[in-house]
Amino acid sequence: MQFLHLVQLALYVQTCFAVKEWMFRKCSQNPFCQRNLDYAEAPPGGVYSMTNLNFDNLKNITGVITKRLDSAEAEAAVGANADGFVELPFRLELVNDNTLRFLVDESGRKIVDRDLENVLSSERFSPEQYVLDYDLIEKWRPTREPEMAASETGFRMLYGKTLNSRVDVEYSPPKLTFTHNGEEVLRINDDYLFNLEHLRKKQASDPMSWWTDRFDKHTDRRVRGPESVALDTKFMNFAHVFGIPEHADSFVLRKTDFTGDVHEPYRLFNVDIFQYDTNSVMPMYGSIPFMLAQRPGAAAGVFWLNSADTYVDIGQQHTRNTRAHWISETGKMDVFVFVGDSMKDLLSSYGYVTGTSAMPQMFALGYHQCRWNYRTQEELLEVDKKMDEHNVPYDVIWLDIEWTEKRKYFEWNLENYPDPELMMKKLEAKNRQLVVLNDPHIRVEPGYEPYDEIVNGPAILDNRGKKAFVGHCWPGQSIWIDGLNPEAVDKWTKLCAKGTPIGLDANNLHLWSDMSEPSVFSGSETTAYKDLVHYGGFQHRDVHNVYGHTVFDLTTEALKRRYEGKKRPFVLTRSFFAGSQRFGPAWTGDNQAEWPYLQSATSTILSLGVAGMPFVGADVGGFFKNPDLELQIRWYQAGCYYPFFRAHAHEDSDYREPYLLDSPFFDAVQRAIQLRYQLMPEYYTLFHEASIELKPILRPLLYEFPDSPEIYTTEDEFMIGSSLLAMPVVTKNAHNVLLFVPDDELYWYDYSVGQIIPGSPLQINVGMDTMPLFVRGGSVVFTKQRMRRNTKAMARDPYTVIVAFDKDGHAKGHVYVDDGETYAYENGDYIDFEIELTEEGLIGRALHTAPGYEHLYIEKVKFYGGDVVETPYARMETEALEESFLMRTQPQDYGYSFENAHLPISSDWFIRIY
Repeated sequence: MQFLHLVQLALYVQTCFAVKEWMFRKCSQNPFCQRNLDYAEAPPGGVYSMTNLNFDNLKNITGVITKRLDSAEAEAAVGANADGFVELPFRLELVNDNTLRFLVDESGRKIVDRDLENVLSSERFSPEQYVLDYDLIEKWRPTREPEMAASETGFRMLYGKTLNSRVDVEYSPPKLTFTHNGEEVLRINDDYLFNLEHLRKKQASDPMSWWTDRFDKHTDRRVRGPESVALDTKFMNFAHVFGIPEHADSFVLRKTDFTGDVHEPYRLFNVDIFQYDTNSVMPMYGSIPFMLAQRPGAAAGVFWLNSADTYVDIGQQHTRNTRAHWISETGKMDVFVFVGDSMKDLLSSYGYVTGTSAMPQMFALGYHQCRWNYRTQEELLEVDKKMDEHNVPYDVIWLDIEWTEKRKYFEWNLENYPDPELMMKKLEAKNRQLVVLNDPHIRVEPGYEPYDEIVNGPAILDNRGKKAFVGHCWPGQSIWIDGLNPEAVDKWTKLCAKGTPIGLDANNLHLWSDMSEPSVFSGSETTAYKDLVHYGGFQHRDVHNVYGHTVFDLTTEALKRRYEGKKRPFVLTRSFFAGSQRFGPAWTGDNQAEWPYLQSATSTILSLGVAGMPFVGADVGGFFKNPDLELQIRWYQAGCYYPFFRAHAHEDSDYREPYLLDSPFFDAVQRAIQLRYQLMPEYYTLFHEASIELKPILRPLLYEFPDSPEIYTTEDEFMIGSSLLAMPVVTKNAHNVLLFVPDDELYWYDYSVGQIIPGSPLQINVGMDTMPLFVRGGSVVFTKQRMRRNTKAMARDPYTVIVAFDKDGHAKGHVYVDDGETYAYENGDYIDFEIELTEEGLIGRALHTAPGYEHLYIEKVKFYGGDVVETPYARMETEALEESFLMRTQPQDYGYSFENAHLPISSDWFIRIY
């Protein structure tokens, strides 16, 4: 049996070493998708109508959509009324000032399969309890009552803070038209593709694919028959749409119907897709069904809240209107529509619905060193030692699966790691962290505590709902924890607690939740069979895309409890869904050490950012294969900007730790890592902003410059927050790059020396050590220039501040500081300090202050732009010291600076420059 397992595993890994499209379904191979594309060819008229509307609460309008059936359909339908209609209750809810929710369900459902009538739920599944942030929804309820006017054929509702948004609803057929600031932005069901397949009894004349389906040697028994939902949303006068990650494709979504160059819809279906292709609409590890569109003055977004297998077919009509056809296998039809002036408005509103980004510990923003695997305790500590000897800063070292005993999570391989507690204490002495792999599959082995805890408790069940499903993964025969089961978090917490084998009493242990799509080696499409049963009587087909999200949630909660709520937990996930931003970071999975993957990483990270998942990164250097020296250096130079900055490599790849490089290659990599640490104050401030308003960390140019449509398709440059513009070199043998800087009214300065950019587009010569990075005029950038071994060692270091003049001689920026570890900031223990340059001078304002930060100060201020000070001294005045003093200024090539300023960031001050 063991030999058979090894053969199966070897074949699996060999097969997946280069992705095979035949392993994953196309739309034509998924009956529910093909049925809806066929439906779209000639949608029948007069099938759906709205009726029985209740306007008692204008923020929550309810009613029924009737589906008219012919006599044969009515006889087979479960829950059809005497008139041959299936009733579909709906509600139109004003969630916040910029957000409307359109939710359609199905009444009269019941399971007709006798074997499963007491096992499966008769309800359509909704992932909302796992996805929506009810506290934020309650906090951001609409500030103003909407206004409505109704007629016999429909109604119109005005909403928003100034009633500047409107929805027009037509009853038959149902159609919703959204307008913002007097301009039409979105239509729902304009092409009549609304389709909800009702529950029915099996008939001899039914197509076989309605009830059974065979793919990859597995027969899927659909006991509830066809039950897909589909809808068209049309973005009016929007040439481009963005979002619906995760795909290794361009940032601008391509047209996938007959109007585009690819003729397969984007698929959202979380799978373990080893060595995925770039420029592909195939599914990947995570799914966020959120699409956005923007043009100058207006933006619209659609969030399709459905966790089943989903396809999105995109087409363009009448040159400027972009249509998305949403098709899901099961579930409710649940659509959130966001309108606003720009993408910023959409993301804020989306964050108020699904939650904002978790505020990480400071160490999580540093450099992470990882490979599969550091195979012994001695080897891991040697890597740690070498990093220090070569002055390469890093915060976290990782252990992949080989830390375990027989790939049994929660148990150390004591032969290779004889004293893991001592190992972690040695790292902790240097303020370093350890992350270990911890997957949701558990080895089948009676007497092994995790197995015993889960097998008869919170486990995913087989397709009869009788016992735990057993499949193959890394440990061999395995069971899977069911993240939907409320018991799961207590079981996981018990296994992760202090005093248990996994983490002993360590205070610097964190977890890596991999393979949670879930990855099942023996499953269809590398994942779980769709007819498995979860808590609540729902099949895996209903919950698939939210499963990894629930594992992410329970693992994060288990770590939070481990540290008694005193530390912010750190968990990395590969699989995610809408709302996963509330828990921590994700990465883009198993990429390859090839140039197209470096290029694709930027597009994927930008796409995830505008879809509400800002804390993401890609394996620096590429997971599979060996990068050449140029690629390795360029990847570090790009990766140092990723929100999550980790190098990782496959076990068959050569060791490629930075210190193994010779100069000048080592120097270039070291400089890239050091740059990340210089910018740590900016990054931490951006993460705080993401925790408040869900702003991306890396931002496409269109996010910051919505009135410049010429840059909407730019994806080889990006903003870091609102102050810095980066253009990593991502092509082989590049000697120059062509930089485009948006907005001719802005000044842009070279980050390193402060030289102003003469114009745009600008050709920049690039050597192996060149990292094009620019400061936006009008910004104030906070940095730390003293090189330390990690973020903790930097905590008390002073700041160097860059003040970049705009065309009017002004600038403004702020920095956020807290203890970098605990939740004390939630109770006001933090600093928010702003610097503003005006005609009067330089103003420092403590927007929020707390005791304990008096030791933090600014030691140097660098001015980019403005008139160079000719005299060696300038007289300064500071209200904080209530005295005048002389401060030495240092003329620079492109500005000036003053040093030894010792300006506090915990109190106000004012400096007048003469």
